[in-house]
Amino acid sequence: MLKYFSLFFLVVAVVSCKPRADDDSEAAGDDALLMMGKAETEVPRYVAEGIISNISSLLEEAFFLKQIGVPFEKKHLAATTNVERVSDSELLSAFNLGALGLNLGYMSVYQQIADLPHYLETISVLSGKLNIDGQFDHERLLRIARNQGDIDSLTYFSLHGYNRLNEYMLKNSKEHLSALMATGLFLEGLYLLTQVAQLHHTDDLAGRIGEQKIMLNDLLLAMRFFQNEYEPLKDIADELEKIQKEFRDVEITYEMGEPETVEKDGRLVIIQNEKSRVDISGETLARITANTEKIRNQYVF
Repeated sequence: MLKYFSLFFLVVAVVSCKPRADDDSEAAGDDALLMMGKAETEVPRYVAEGIISNISSLLEEAFFLKQIGVPFEKKHLAATTNVERVSDSELLSAFNLGALGLNLGYMSVYQQIADLPHYLETISVLSGKLNIDGQFDHERLLRIARNQGDIDSLTYFSLHGYNRLNEYMLKNSKEHLSALMATGLFLEGLYLLTQVAQLHHTDDLAGRIGEQKIMLNDLLLAMRFFQNEYEPLKDIADELEKIQKEFRDVEITYEMGEPETVEKDGRLVIIQNEKSRVDISGETLARITANTEKIRNQYVF
């Protein structure tokens, strides 16, 4: 299933902005950090839009946790009972729309769908408040979830719905909503990883958390660009920079392996194999966890 969704449905993390190694290994993330102060004037719009379109997947972190044998934990999910607290705020509605999408993917991958109708109904309320509800087929998803239907179909239509939401925002001068949704999705994913790591710590999980440094740098580039058009983004970006500062002690290096030639669709394709190594101390992980939980709880109802 992981391979199936990876090939056809997953929106993978941004690679266009990731520093590449010219030598055998090179620290990653420095270029993005240097660009932070220039983001408002030098990052083209299409780059900013590309970042927020591809910043994270509804399923990526959930697939990773399931793959390494971490059990499902309902207590890590956002609540759905306080929707009225945020639904009058455009900023909080879009942010929570992203966070709930991450939860939707988490429950789908683990096939824990008993509570899915509540999440789908809340997503419907929030997208309605943002006047984008026509892009997400809530009724079809509700029918599948209530009837304990096909998980693959549920997951596919969830991904498709969020992709349509994002495309609609970008095409209708609602880029700031797309940035907020991507931010909610990213922060909820980081929150899930760090909370799980406190109970099921492994080197793989710590490394996965450390890799979020690159994604966070990219996200902040886009947020700083769009805050010129939607000033409230600045407050969330300022908060995320507190997490970014803790990631500065994380070192990511890439080692280039031997290229591999494979046949795909009747053509020979060269794959450049690459291995990454993430160095993150327990103290750094603890600070990232604490800051992530604090900031996440400020915006997620």
